[in-house]
Amino acid sequence: MTMREPEFNGSAYTACRGKESLYCHPMNLSGPVIEKSVRDIEAALLSSSLITFRGTDTYETIYDLSEEELFHKLLERKNEYREILFQDLQTTRRGLFKALRPYSTPYPTLDGKNGGGAFKRFIHLVLEELLEEELVVTHPTDDRFYRSLNKTEMKKKRLTLA
Repeated sequence: MTMREPEFNGSAYTACRGKESLYCHPMNLSGPVIEKSVRDIEAALLSSSLITFRGTDTYETIYDLSEEELFHKLLERKNEYREILFQDLQTTRRGLFKALRPYSTPYPTLDGKNGGGAFKRFIHLVLEELLEEELVVTHPTDDRFYRSLNKTEMKKKRLTLA
């Protein structure tokens, strides 16, 4: 690991290795690191006589994935997102349409971009499938707004979400 100097007065050093970045506050260490590195860091801290190591807390899992790897991982959850989109686009009236809300990826990435391009492409793929299957319709004059079919419309067309 290389040590990066504090960015401003009153901040601490940052230990960096590849995409990993560990902020070295006097009371704790924090930042995105690869899971196997956590054990190495713990071992180094335990072997030190200068500090008292009390434990490790993991707050979230961050993935080291390329855009394509992320897209393929998202495809495994396509049915889940079909239901999410379908439910989010349900309205109480046939004349009421909704814009897509911003969705966040379930796989945050080390680069901090969180696979934005892959996730956006995935959401639009799922939406296009729902539109092709006629489970979702667009506003007649503005294709940025959508709504899911209601139960009566689905029964009439003999459609199901599955």
